[in-house]
Amino acid sequence: MSNVSAKFETVVAELLEKDESINSVADVNDGYCSIVASEVYERLGEPDDVRLCVDVNKEHYWLECNGLFYDAERPDGVSEWRELPYWKRHPEPSDFEYDFWVKHTGF
Repeated sequence: MSNVSAKFETVVAELLEKDESINSVADVNDGYCSIVASEVYERLGEPDDVRLCVDVNKEHYWLECNGLFYDAERPDGVSEWRELPYWKRHPEPSDFEYDFWVKHTGF
Protein backbone atom coordinates (compact mmCIF):
# COMPACT_ATOMS: atom_id res chain seq x y z
CA MET A 1 0.00 0.00 0.00
CA SER A 2 1.35 3.41 -0.93
CA ASN A 3 1.64 6.26 1.52
CA VAL A 4 -1.05 8.11 -0.45
CA SER A 5 -3.40 5.13 -0.12
CA ALA A 6 -2.78 4.80 3.60
CA LYS A 7 -3.42 8.50 4.19
CA PHE A 8 -6.67 8.41 2.20
CA GLU A 9 -7.90 5.41 4.19
CA THR A 10 -7.02 7.10 7.48
CA VAL A 11 -8.60 10.45 6.64
CA VAL A 12 -11.78 8.85 5.28
CA ALA A 13 -12.10 6.62 8.36
CA GLU A 14 -11.67 9.63 10.66
CA LEU A 15 -14.33 11.59 8.78
CA LEU A 16 -16.82 8.70 8.77
CA GLU A 17 -16.29 8.25 12.51
CA LYS A 18 -16.65 11.94 13.28
CA ASP A 19 -19.71 12.73 11.15
CA GLU A 20 -22.59 10.26 11.52
CA SER A 21 -24.51 11.98 8.71
CA ILE A 22 -22.02 10.56 6.18
CA ASN A 23 -23.22 7.06 5.36
CA SER A 24 -20.70 5.86 2.79
CA VAL A 25 -17.43 6.57 1.06
CA ALA A 26 -19.47 7.67 -1.97
CA ASP A 27 -21.06 10.30 0.30
CA VAL A 28 -17.55 11.49 1.16
CA ASN A 29 -16.85 12.04 -2.54
CA ASP A 30 -20.18 13.79 -3.03
CA GLY A 31 -19.65 16.60 -0.57
CA TYR A 32 -16.41 16.25 1.36
CA CYS A 33 -13.90 15.44 -1.39
CA SER A 34 -12.15 18.81 -1.16
CA ILE A 35 -11.63 18.40 2.58
CA VAL A 36 -10.38 14.82 2.24
CA ALA A 37 -8.06 15.42 -0.73
CA SER A 38 -6.54 18.56 0.76
CA GLU A 39 -6.15 16.91 4.18
CA VAL A 40 -4.35 13.94 2.61
CA TYR A 41 -2.14 16.32 0.61
CA GLU A 42 -1.33 18.27 3.76
CA ARG A 43 -0.59 15.15 5.82
CA LEU A 44 1.76 13.97 3.08
CA GLY A 45 3.68 17.20 3.58
CA GLU A 46 2.54 18.83 0.31
CA PRO A 47 5.20 16.97 -1.71
CA ASP A 48 6.22 18.10 -5.20
CA ASP A 49 5.37 14.72 -6.73
CA VAL A 50 1.72 14.86 -5.61
CA ARG A 51 -0.82 17.10 -7.31
CA LEU A 52 -4.15 18.19 -5.89
CA CYS A 53 -6.58 18.09 -8.82
CA VAL A 54 -10.04 19.57 -9.27
CA ASP A 55 -12.66 19.56 -11.98
CA VAL A 56 -13.83 23.14 -11.74
CA ASN A 57 -17.35 22.54 -13.04
CA LYS A 58 -18.04 19.38 -11.04
CA GLU A 59 -16.10 20.46 -7.97
CA HIS A 60 -14.56 17.03 -7.42
CA TYR A 61 -11.11 16.89 -5.85
CA TRP A 62 -8.58 14.07 -6.08
CA LEU A 63 -4.82 13.51 -5.98
CA GLU A 64 -2.37 12.43 -8.67
CA CYS A 65 0.94 10.80 -7.80
CA ASN A 66 3.31 8.88 -10.05
CA GLY A 67 0.70 8.40 -12.77
CA LEU A 68 -2.07 7.18 -10.45
CA PHE A 69 -5.20 9.09 -9.44
CA TYR A 70 -6.66 8.76 -5.93
CA ASP A 71 -9.83 9.78 -4.14
CA ALA A 72 -11.91 8.60 -1.18
CA GLU A 73 -13.47 5.73 -3.15
CA ARG A 74 -10.23 4.62 -4.80
CA PRO A 75 -7.48 4.99 -2.21
CA ASP A 76 -5.54 2.33 -4.15
CA GLY A 77 -5.42 4.63 -7.20
CA VAL A 78 -6.41 4.22 -10.85
CA SER A 79 -4.39 4.84 -13.98
CA GLU A 80 -6.85 7.28 -15.56
CA TRP A 81 -8.69 10.03 -13.65
CA ARG A 82 -11.93 9.28 -15.51
CA GLU A 83 -11.85 5.78 -13.94
CA LEU A 84 -12.61 7.23 -10.51
CA PRO A 85 -16.09 6.04 -9.43
CA TYR A 86 -17.22 9.64 -8.97
CA TRP A 87 -17.29 10.09 -12.76
CA LYS A 88 -19.65 7.14 -13.19
CA ARG A 89 -22.20 9.02 -11.07
CA HIS A 90 -21.35 12.41 -12.63
CA PRO A 91 -20.49 11.73 -16.28
CA GLU A 92 -18.98 14.08 -18.82
CA PRO A 93 -16.25 15.77 -16.82
CA SER A 94 -15.19 18.98 -18.45
CA ASP A 95 -11.95 20.75 -17.58
CA PHE A 96 -9.86 20.23 -14.52
CA GLU A 97 -6.95 22.11 -13.05
CA TYR A 98 -3.87 20.79 -11.30
CA ASP A 99 -2.35 22.17 -8.14
CA PHE A 100 -5.50 23.95 -7.04
CA TRP A 101 -4.92 24.28 -3.31
CA VAL A 102 -7.74 24.95 -0.88
CA LYS A 103 -6.74 25.45 2.73
CA HIS A 104 -9.20 24.17 5.28
CA THR A 105 -9.51 24.15 9.03
CA GLY A 106 -9.77 20.39 9.48
CA PHE A 107 -12.78 18.24 10.29
